[in-house]
Amino acid sequence: KKQLQDEMLRRVDAENRLQTLKEELEFQKNIYSEELRETKRRHETRLVEIDNGR
Repeated sequence: KKQLQDEMLRRVDAENRLQTLKEELEFQKNIYSEELRETKRRHETRLVEIDNGR
């Protein structure tokens, strides 16, 4: 019975770690996407400024 309890605790712990990693990955993806959008926006602004002779 103790072995079963230990195994169940290990499984729950592994599932919790997996969920945490999934959430962290999603968070990092969102940050990357936002940084990419901001970089593109700044680049496009510079191109417009160059085209306008600034």
